[in-house]
Amino acid sequence: MDKRLEHDAATGQLLLVYTDLWDGQHERTAYRVTGERSGRPLRGSQWAEYDGRPVFGTLPGLYVRNGDGSHTAVWTEETATGPTEKTPCRKAGNARRKCALCG
Repeated sequence: MDKRLEHDAATGQLLLVYTDLWDGQHERTAYRVTGERSGRPLRGSQWAEYDGRPVFGTLPGLYVRNGDGSHTAVWTEETATGPTEKTPCRKAGNARRKCALCG
């Protein structure tokens, strides 16, 4: 399972996105990242610098590593932004060949 932050340029929201390959399907689930104390979703172009950064840990201890070696906690809403998106992997049966989503 891979966890990354994504900045949605259309809405300005910062999202935590889980991706995985399970039972021949690529799964993608997104959660809105919130402010620690306010609980409001983080929005705005200032969050674009976090786009693509890997997220470490497990709930409730999710964090990102900063360039100076420190860590920043990642807080999310409890429910996903929508249902888990599932896309069949055309090459799931062949472990030697990866599709574009497998990387």
